Amino acid sequence: MISNDQHSDSLLSLKLWAPALAAGVILLLVAQYSFLAFHTLAELFSIIVSFILFAVAWSTRRLNRNNFLLFLACGYFWVGSLDLLHTLTYKGMGIIEHAHVHTSVDFWISTRFLEAIILLLAPLAASRRVKEVRLFYIFGIIALLICGAIFSGFFPQTYIDGVGLTAFKINSEYLIDIILLIALVVLYRSRATIPQREKQLIAASIVMTMLAELAFTFYVSVYGLSNVIGHLFKLGSFWLIFHAVIISNLAKPYADLAKKERLYRRLFENTEVSLWDVDLIAVYDAIQRLKKQGVKDMRQYLTQQTDLMPRLATLVRIRQVNDATIKLFSPDQNLSPEDQAEMMLRAMPLDLFEEPLISIWNGESQARCEAHCVLPDGKDINIVITFQIPETREEFSSIPVSIVDITKHKKDEKRIWLQANFDELTGLCNRSYFTDSVSHAIDIAERQREKLALLYIDLDRFKQVNDTLGHSFGDILLQQTAERLQSSLRKTDIPCRLAGDEFAVLLPNTGNADEVEIIAHKLLQTLAAGYELKGKDAYISASIGIAMFPEDGRTVDELLRKADSAMYKAKEDGRNHYHFFTEELEQAAQRKRMMEQDLRRALDADEFEVYFQPVHRKDATLAGCEALVRWNHPHKGMVPPIDFIPLAEELNLIIPLGEQVLRKACAEAVRWTELRESPLKVGVNISCRQFQGVDMPALVAEVLNETGLPGDKLVLEITESLLIEDDDNNLVQLSKLRKMGVSLAVDDFGTGYSSLGYLKKFPVNILKIDRSFVKGLPQNTEDIALVNAIVSMARSLQMDVVAEGVETAQQLALLADRGCDYMQGFYLSKPLPADQFRNYIRDREQDWDLQELSNYQI
Repeated sequence: MISNDQHSDSLLSLKLWAPALAAGVILLLVAQYSFLAFHTLAELFSIIVSFILFAVAWSTRRLNRNNFLLFLACGYFWVGSLDLLHTLTYKGMGIIEHAHVHTSVDFWISTRFLEAIILLLAPLAASRRVKEVRLFYIFGIIALLICGAIFSGFFPQTYIDGVGLTAFKINSEYLIDIILLIALVVLYRSRATIPQREKQLIAASIVMTMLAELAFTFYVSVYGLSNVIGHLFKLGSFWLIFHAVIISNLAKPYADLAKKERLYRRLFENTEVSLWDVDLIAVYDAIQRLKKQGVKDMRQYLTQQTDLMPRLATLVRIRQVNDATIKLFSPDQNLSPEDQAEMMLRAMPLDLFEEPLISIWNGESQARCEAHCVLPDGKDINIVITFQIPETREEFSSIPVSIVDITKHKKDEKRIWLQANFDELTGLCNRSYFTDSVSHAIDIAERQREKLALLYIDLDRFKQVNDTLGHSFGDILLQQTAERLQSSLRKTDIPCRLAGDEFAVLLPNTGNADEVEIIAHKLLQTLAAGYELKGKDAYISASIGIAMFPEDGRTVDELLRKADSAMYKAKEDGRNHYHFFTEELEQAAQRKRMMEQDLRRALDADEFEVYFQPVHRKDATLAGCEALVRWNHPHKGMVPPIDFIPLAEELNLIIPLGEQVLRKACAEAVRWTELRESPLKVGVNISCRQFQGVDMPALVAEVLNETGLPGDKLVLEITESLLIEDDDNNLVQLSKLRKMGVSLAVDDFGTGYSSLGYLKKFPVNILKIDRSFVKGLPQNTEDIALVNAIVSMARSLQMDVVAEGVETAQQLALLADRGCDYMQGFYLSKPLPADQFRNYIRDREQDWDLQELSNYQI
C-alpha cells in the first residue's frame, strides 16, 4: 500500500510536472511574439485533453468500469467543444465572425460554469450506475442551449472592449470558485470507491482551476498578464486531469498486467502443481486442415486412422516447465531441456492425447483428462491434465497446462471402495456388494432365460473354536474358509461373507439342480477338512441352504431369505448337509413369523402364566417348587414351551419374558407364607442371554425388594452352557447373587460338558439330575451308576441334589435310597396353576408318608 503522504509528495514530484512546465515555458516564449498563438496553443491543449478523456473513458467503459471518470468524460467532451468555440471566436482568429466582441469571453465563462458543475457532481455519480448515453446527450443539450444563448445575444455581457470585464463576469468567476470549492469538499468527503490517486489528481486540478478563475478576475486586456497566468493555471489543471485519465485507463492496465505476469511467474515457479507452457499451434493447424478435408467425427476418424494420433502427438512442443514438473517426472538431469521435454512427453500414454484433441475439435472451453503414466525411472503415477482451450489461433502458441499427481487420491479412492464393498478380514465381497451382484445377475438371467443359484453357508461349531481357542484363531479359520471357498468355485461364481461365520455364494448361469448339488457337495467336503491354526488343529463343518432363480424367488431378498431357511433345515438334519428350499420350508418360516408376531403381542398383553411344579424332600415333605412359564394363547389355547421358548431365545425376547416370570413367581411365593409356617423355596429358570443382556444381581435385588421375598427362598436355575463360557462377568454376577442368599442350581446336569472344574469355580450349590437319567430307572444299570456318581460328587462338593422327571414309585424309592435330597416329577405332581398350587400347599400342611403321597394324583 502507498500512504497518503507518499501520494502528496508525488503531486510535487518533478516527474509529474516536467512536461507541463516545459509546455508552459514554450507558451511563455510564444506569448512574447504572438499572444494569439499563445492563446490558441493553450486552449488547444485543453481541448485535446477533453477529447482524449472522453475517447479513453468511453472506449474502455465495459472493460474498466469507472463511473467517476465516465461522468467526467461525458461532461468534458462538451467542455472541450465549448472551449473550441471559445478559441475560434477569440479576437483576431477571424474564423467565426460575430457581431459581439465579447462572444469568446461568453463561451469562456459559460464553459467554466459547466466544468465546475461537472466537477461538483462527478463524486456523487461515482457510487451510482451511470447511464452514459443518456448523460452524454444531457450535457450535449446543455452545451447547445449555451451556444444558442450566446449566438442569439441573450447571454449577459461579460466584457467591454477598452474597459475590461463587467461585474457579471467578475462575480461569475467568484461564483465558479465557490462551486469549485464545494466540489473539492464533496470530492474528499465522498464515500465512493474513487482510487486515492485519482482523487488527489482531480483535487489538485480543481485547485488549479480555482487559481485560474481568480487570475481571470483581474482581466483587463486580452493581452494582459492576468490572462497569461490564468491560461497557464488552466494548462496545469488539464494536465492533472490528463494524468489521472492516463494512470487510470492506460498506464494502470499495463501496470496490472505486469503485476499479474510477475504473479504468474511466481506461481509458475513456486507451485507444487506441475505446469507446462505448451505450443499446440501446429496441432490446431492440423485439426483445421482435417475439418477443411470434410472430417465430421474426430473420435471416429482417430479410430479409423490409427497412425494419426502418433503424428499429432509429435506436433506438441513444450516451451518450458516449472520445477514441480522436473520433480514429478524426474527426467535425466544431464540431458538438455529439449531432451528432457521429449523424455517427459514419451512418458505420457498415447491415448492421453485423444480427449484434448476431441475438446479442441469440438471448440470446448476446457480440456481435462486422467491418465496413468510410467515415468522414466519406472514409477507408476496417476495424473489429471487440465488446460483452457484458447479462442484464437495465436493463443495456441502458449497454453498453460496443469498436471496434478492424483496417485495418492486414487489409492485412497480404491481403499475406500474396497472398505465399502469387501470384507477386511477375508477379502471376500460384503453383503452390499454381493446383493448388487446378485441383482445384476438376476437381470441378466431374466433377459437370457437362464437359471442361477444362491447358497447360504453357516459354519457348524465355529463358536466352539472361538470359545476354546480364542477369537484370533477364529479369525484365521474364517480366512482359511474364504480361501477354500474361492479355490472350490468357478471364476464366474461370487463368494461373500455376510456376517460372522455366515457366507453366501452366487452361482450364475446354472443349468440345473444336479449341477448345484455337485458344487454344494464339493464345498461341504472342502470345508469339513481339518484346519491348522498356528499349530492347533480344528475341525468344523458347514450347513448349506440353496435357493434357485427363478423357481424360489425373483429378488435378492427373497432368494437370501429362502436360502437362509433351507440352511436352518440343513442344520436340523444333523449339520454338514445341504438342503434345497421347498414350499414346506416356506410354510414353516411363515409359521415362525406368525409365532414371532404373536410372541411380541403376548408380552405386551401379559398372556404368559406361571405354573408351579412341586419339589419334595425324600421324606415326602414339600420343600418348594419350580416356576414354569405357560402361554395361554387367546385363539390357540395352551402353546407348548418347546414351540416358543427357543424362538424367544433367538429373538432375544427371553430377557423381558424371563423378567416377567421372575416377578410373577416371587410375588406368588410371598402369598404362600399365609398358608404355612415354614416358607417354601421357588426355583426360576434363567437363560444365558439374560446374564449377557441384563445386570441380573440388580434385577433380582429390585424384584426381591418390590415383592418382599427373602433372598434365601429364591433358587435361580441356570444351564451348564453358562458355566462353560467361563466368562468373568458371569462369575461376578453369580457371586453377587450368592451373597444375596439366592441359591444357584445347575439345571439338566449331565447333558452338557459336566466338569468338576467349573463346579468348583462357580458358586453353585444345587445339582438337578436331568430326566433323561431318571427315565431308565430302576432297570438301566448305567443310569443307576450315573445317578450314584452325580449324588456322590454332589456330596463331596457339599451340594444338594434334585432329581427331575420322577414318574414312578420305583424311581422315587430308588432315588431316595441312593441319597437324592429332593424329587420332582409327574409322579408327585404335574405343574399347577397358581391357585391350584395354593390348594396343593393347604393339603400338604401335615406330613405324609411315601405311600400316602403316591396315592395323591391330580
